[in-house]
Amino acid sequence: MCECKDKSCCKHAEIKLKGPRGYTGPIGLPGIAGPQGVQGLQGLNGPTGPTGMQGPTGSAGSAGAQGIPGAQGTAGIPTTIQDTTTIDLDYTGGILTAVVQDTGWVDLLGFTYYAGSAVKPECRRIGNQIHFRGSVVVPLANPATPTVVVPFTSTSAYNGISGCKTFSGTGGCTLNANGSIVFNNDTSVIPLSVLNAPTLLDGSYTKTNHIGTRPIDIDATDGTSLSANFTVVITSAKKLIIGTLKDQELTASSASVNNIGTSSLRFITSTIVAGDNVPNYINTSTIHNAPSGAVYNLSTDGNTGVWPFTCDAGTETDIGGFFISLDGLTAFISPCATTIPTPTPVC
Repeated sequence: MCECKDKSCCKHAEIKLKGPRGYTGPIGLPGIAGPQGVQGLQGLNGPTGPTGMQGPTGSAGSAGAQGIPGAQGTAGIPTTIQDTTTIDLDYTGGILTAVVQDTGWVDLLGFTYYAGSAVKPECRRIGNQIHFRGSVVVPLANPATPTVVVPFTSTSAYNGISGCKTFSGTGGCTLNANGSIVFNNDTSVIPLSVLNAPTLLDGSYTKTNHIGTRPIDIDATDGTSLSANFTVVITSAKKLIIGTLKDQELTASSASVNNIGTSSLRFITSTIVAGDNVPNYINTSTIHNAPSGAVYNLSTDGNTGVWPFTCDAGTETDIGGFFISLDGLTAFISPCATTIPTPTPVC
């Protein structure tokens, strides 16, 4: 069909029949890939699934290696120092020291009648122990004035005094009718520098059956010594007591005066009467010897000397001038006492 408006184009057109379809040509090369598309929106989360079963416990791990020790710490500084009855502590210049408490020897109280070269008895605290040494000489009343004590100025000061009464005035001893005396008028004999007033000993300490002596002059050229059996006691209240033989004869269960003089210790306890002859025990005396086949009679030889005064050294009233040793007497403070001031030793 000619599609020209004036059909001029169709003048030379030939009508031809349609030929058969040609073979399909080969497939062309792939085209170049286009750009990546935009990522789509994330979908909604699904529901949580059920919890799974717990797995088995794993085996324990091996121990780690030992760490390196840390450096030595700085020593602490004490804030308080607390002494005890046995140890005196001191912290000075960063150094803590400890020494045993020791007061040194200190004179006992109640011996103001000692004078001159006479050495007073002493005590010494080492730790929680108190030791005693020296001799106590019982104060002697002046025979002419019994209310006045005879000063004890030397070891021989009382030898020529014709009397034996125990001085009981101020500074002397308190006499007990049971046969004992208490020094320092029945108060403590231990100085405060050794043991403060509130602290007591943990009990009483005793020396039993101790022999005391009293040297005396019989006349201008001769002398002898009286003797007596004593008990020495330091009480928990720090009082010093001397018990005579009378104190032992008056027992706790029977304090009858009929007991006085019944102890065989009277053989070594002097009982003398003024004007009587002084006996001799070693010449031909049989007091230590029994003749063969003969009855043993206690007898002594006579002596030309006579006793210058009367004395019963077995009673508390008649032991003035007697020497009684304190050596070996030791007392103790309670280990629970911790408030005792640190003593200042005499060096």
